[in-house]
Amino acid sequence: MYVNPVGKLNKEWVYLVEEFPDRFMIGTDLTGHFDEYEKTIFRYYVFFDAISQKTARLVARENFLRILPRRARKKLIDESSNSIK
Repeated sequence: MYVNPVGKLNKEWVYLVEEFPDRFMIGTDLTGHFDEYEKTIFRYYVFFDAISQKTARLVARENFLRILPRRARKKLIDESSNSIK
């Protein structure tokens, strides 16, 4: 089941993800070929607009970071912090 099939939001996903926000991550199966990456990821913006800000942050970032080994997580967080400055 797709979150955003043919540009139309699937509200069942909204309800499910809001119910269990720590169980989902946004991603793509694009590997090695990133020509379509931006277009693919932008499809999720409608979904992120439909869920709470807290849930969106978990799904877009925090849940992924949580499953990484500590060392990798720290490196990504440090790099992210340095790029904001």
